[in-house]
Amino acid sequence: VMVVELGLPVILAGLFLAIPLLISPVRIWLGHLSDAYPLGGRRREPYLIVGALLAGVGVALSVALVVRTPPLFSPTTALVLLGLLLYGIGRNLTGNTFQALLTDRFAAGVARSRAVN
Repeated sequence: VMVVELGLPVILAGLFLAIPLLISPVRIWLGHLSDAYPLGGRRREPYLIVGALLAGVGVALSVALVVRTPPLFSPTTALVLLGLLLYGIGRNLTGNTFQALLTDRFAAGVARSRAVN
């Protein structure tokens, strides 16, 4: 859609898609952050809320600006990249923290009922 309908260069569309994936290594630091520094006495929930807000703001910002069809080098393109960075950080923070929350809530080895075929 970005290339055919909006007329963006393929390189720019590929960069827009790759940015959230390229910052995935920050996931390790975000996991340590939610383990070591509780916010308001809670370890996981505040980080989930912050991550969801960052991801939502990032998606809204990037979609709103991509629709304007920015040229290759413009301040709008930089803002789209910033929005996608926010989305990537929020997605990684939320995903990592949610998996840790599930691990905290459910103890290993607890017998669970099996699904009926």
